[in-house]
Amino acid sequence: MKDIANITLPDFLIIGAGKSGTTSLYHYLDQHPDIFFSEVKEPNFFALEGIDPVSEKDDPEQMFHYPWAVTEFQEYLDLFASAEPHQLKAEASTMYLYSKKAAEGIKQRIPEAKLIAVLRQPAERLWSRYLHLARENRTPEVSFNDVIKKGNIYWKRPDLIPSGFYADHLKSYFDLFPEHQIKILFHEDLLKRPSEVLNQLIEFLDLAPFEFETNQQFNKSGYIKNKKLDAIIGQNSVVKKSVEKLTPGLLNMIKGQPHLKKWLNNARNANLEKPSFPKELKNKITQEIYLEDIEKLEDLLRVNLDHWKHFN
Repeated sequence: MKDIANITLPDFLIIGAGKSGTTSLYHYLDQHPDIFFSEVKEPNFFALEGIDPVSEKDDPEQMFHYPWAVTEFQEYLDLFASAEPHQLKAEASTMYLYSKKAAEGIKQRIPEAKLIAVLRQPAERLWSRYLHLARENRTPEVSFNDVIKKGNIYWKRPDLIPSGFYADHLKSYFDLFPEHQIKILFHEDLLKRPSEVLNQLIEFLDLAPFEFETNQQFNKSGYIKNKKLDAIIGQNSVVKKSVEKLTPGLLNMIKGQPHLKKWLNNARNANLEKPSFPKELKNKITQEIYLEDIEKLEDLLRVNLDHWKHFN
């Protein structure tokens, strides 16, 4: 008889990178009837197994022990208990990309799992992460213009500068898993040719063809235009927190209504303003922080990334 843990563990994982289109990819793939995503979108189990989650204010230089993290094995298995026998089980935790503990844990627990990573030009990813934090009033006290200065919080927090060293992070996975189990995607392709990218993934996952709806952008970053409106419809709105606390069943019902979810997502996006990333700063961050890793990534993946290196 097959071990129950092997039955309920995921068949594939989206491992990152954060702010590179992973949330959109999650929502697109979740449409496929033969895919079951964990009921917690980012359990981060393999990175945080056995570790008590802590709040951002108690660990400001890390900010990766999200309150919804799942850190116990049985609780993690329970996330996939509702999957139908024919469905591939999956989850998406962007912390996995930069966690060696996660790479080793996945190899130990589910060595045959398929892994998907979406990569974005690292300076752009950093800027998007900064704007994401701005959206939630959680930006570091150090100005983004001072990001180059080594030793500040941008260098210490793994979700900021360190997250963009893709070659170093991916090496942990390529050292542990055969190449045919790893699929690397690029943010620009997912943005411009989502259907083509999704068809590649369906083939990678050995699933039946499916027509995905890809006309929405999820987890958009930017400054909030109307804070009063955000307090009602935002990701961290007072209304959402009250519903979660008082009537969690209502929140699940809302999540199960695709038309309502689409309206809410569009309304949130419309209430965000994304300032342009100054090209001079983008070039500076790319050249002084990320260029060496980009070149290593080209060698690792056998691809040309010249379009990531210079901006006019």
